[in-house]
This record gives sequence, structure tokens and C-alpha cells, in this order.
Amino acid sequence: MEIGKELIDKKIGVTWDLMSEIQDNGTSAGYIDLEALKDFASISEGDEVYTAKGYDESFRLITYTKNEYGEYINLWECLNDFILADGSDVFGMMNIRENLGSATWKSFNNWNNGIIEEKEITIDDTVNSFIDSMYKGTPYSLEDESLRNELFDKESNYSSEEDYADINEESQKFIFLKMKDGTKAEIRLFKNGYIYYSGLNFAFKLDEESFNNMWNKLN
Repeated sequence: MEIGKELIDKKIGVTWDLMSEIQDNGTSAGYIDLEALKDFASISEGDEVYTAKGYDESFRLITYTKNEYGEYINLWECLNDFILADGSDVFGMMNIRENLGSATWKSFNNWNNGIIEEKEITIDDTVNSFIDSMYKGTPYSLEDESLRNELFDKESNYSSEEDYADINEESQKFIFLKMKDGTKAEIRLFKNGYIYYSGLNFAFKLDEESFNNMWNKLN
């Protein structure tokens, strides 16, 4: 996720080469003891690490690199080791409610086929109610195999690519919440009332009325 310089705050370190920690374990890939790593291990050495203005540094950090090819600014999120009571433990950390600037959406097939086109969403009571419901959403672990298979159905379960596309086109949609500071959140909606934020090992069940109103708005 690329962002602007205005989010760069306090410098807290520099990345070092993670590859130097590879140990021979008899395979071509080798082994890295992740538990022993400290500070800012990375596959890219020498990137400056900063806190992000307005965000908890345990959740979001920024790396900045300048070389002969240009300047590169990236936002990184920690999506592990969460203790979740509700959706606010994730979406509240993103400052969505206070900072939302605009929103767009895509159908499943447009998303799945990499089609860039997005449709604008008018920010209204339906959207605000949906965001409130996101904050209150009940988390369910995707380590639950039955839930994971229910939400992320495999193409191999269908007789053809067309059947897979048709079923998922009816059961999934994607919204893109764009903050005033340039950060974004891609939210995957499932028709049965769940939402998913990529990278988390949880899905959230939302209030039925708020979810359905939002789902029906995306057409």
C-alpha cells in the first residue's frame, strides 16, 4: 500500500537483511528462526522505518526508501497476535469512522479478473450504519475449517470456471474505503452477512439489517 509523505512521523529504525539469518537445514530454501528475530528484519536492507501519524505503532508502520530509481513509501500492518472482542479492535485502529473520505465497490468477477473499474458509493446513513456495524462485528476464526470453506469456496468444487464465477458473483462483493489521509481498506462482503479484511485470520459477522442495506446499495 503506497501512501504520501504527510503520514511519515517519527523515525524509529532501519531495516536489516533478513536473508543473512538463513540457516542450512538440508533444503534448498533453508530455515529462519523467526522467534529469534528482533527489530526490523526485512528482505530489503536499509529502508528507514517510521511511525505513521495518527496510528498506533504496534499496528501500522511506514518504510521509506530513496535511490536512483525514485522514492518509495509503504505502509505496513501487523495483523497477527490480535485479541479481538469485536471489529473495533481492527477497524477502529484504521480510524475508518473518523477519517472516511470516499468509497467505491466492485463485483466479484471484476475483482477476480483484475478489472480496475470501481463504482462510486455515496456516503450516507446506509454507509455510516454499515461502518458502525463493522466496529461491532463479531469475530470468527478462519481456523474453523467449515467457516473457511463456506466463505472461500474453491474453484475446484465446481464443474466449470463459469459455474464458479456465476455463484461467487451472486455471493460476494468488494468495497474500498478511502481515508482522507490516503490510506485504504478493502472489505470483502459475503452475502451471508460476513465481512473479511485481507491478511486477518478472522471474518466478522455483522448486524443483519445494516449488512443487507449495504449489500442492496451495491448494484
